[in-house]
Amino acid sequence: MSRKNSTRNYWQQHYLSFKELNITQREYCRQNELGYWTFNKWKRIFDQEITSTSLQQLPVTYHPVKTEKLEIILPDNVKISIPEDFSEQTLRKIMSALRRDS
Repeated sequence: MSRKNSTRNYWQQHYLSFKELNITQREYCRQNELGYWTFNKWKRIFDQEITSTSLQQLPVTYHPVKTEKLEIILPDNVKISIPEDFSEQTLRKIMSALRRDS
């Protein structure tokens, strides 16, 4: 194992031990005779790695759902079924006429 990997493993073990305890970073460093600022540097590295791996972007596939009709249910159980390609202008006229009649 290279010196770089053994150094990383050393600090990673301390990082994981620290995460299990409910003490301050300063207290952990004091108890384990670690340099506070060196531990802080490694802690930021490991915290960032956890954050960056937990917020991965995943591909999303969109499949629009094709509806055949829209159904409007009015009082007295009156149903109006409107096909998808129905004219918006005609629908407005129908709605206006229904409002006048009620």
